[in-house]
Amino acid sequence: MLAKTDTYPLFISYERDSSAGYSLTLYDHLSVHFGDGAVFRDAQSIGAGTVWKPVFRKLIKQCRGLVVVVAPDWQEPRMLEKLKDPDGWVRQEIVTALEEGKGIFPVLCRGAVAPPLDLLPEAIRPAFDNFNQFQFHDGPTWRQELEVLIADIEQRTGLARLARGASAEIRLCDRVLARLDRNRQAAALRGRVEAGERLFVVAGNPK
Repeated sequence: MLAKTDTYPLFISYERDSSAGYSLTLYDHLSVHFGDGAVFRDAQSIGAGTVWKPVFRKLIKQCRGLVVVVAPDWQEPRMLEKLKDPDGWVRQEIVTALEEGKGIFPVLCRGAVAPPLDLLPEAIRPAFDNFNQFQFHDGPTWRQELEVLIADIEQRTGLARLARGASAEIRLCDRVLARLDRNRQAAALRGRVEAGERLFVVAGNPK
């Protein structure tokens, strides 16, 4: 089995070395809004040992939009070189989406700035020249920024969000608890969330 479903309306493209955390946050929130089977992120959506190149091309051809996660290090020479590499995965995913005429949603995380167009390879420049870029911060504006992104995804792809309400917050809580339940505290945290308390998650270096 190559993927859990045949098609995913949204495909998240990210650089693993610097954007894994940001992409996972977006995956969790977008999945809550659009449904578990609506968002593709490789670590959650394909099995080990999968031959990746034909899978990503097929999935991008069938998706409605590509969410490109831009981290703060995109201005650094290391990342610019990776974007210039024809075999780089992020570059290949963006190029495929452009070739297929897909909507592209560049999401600039934590104050990131997209590289100047003249420093980007010509093959991927349209992704940052022709499409609106979204800022996604860790601070108090993150919810409003996410709503702007979701509204644009809806408008440009025709994808409809799930019914909103407390259940959406509990579904997001489920995702967080599944990742953090190492000290058998999930039941207590769940009770507090269901009682209407806000849940704050602080993620740090694994070391």
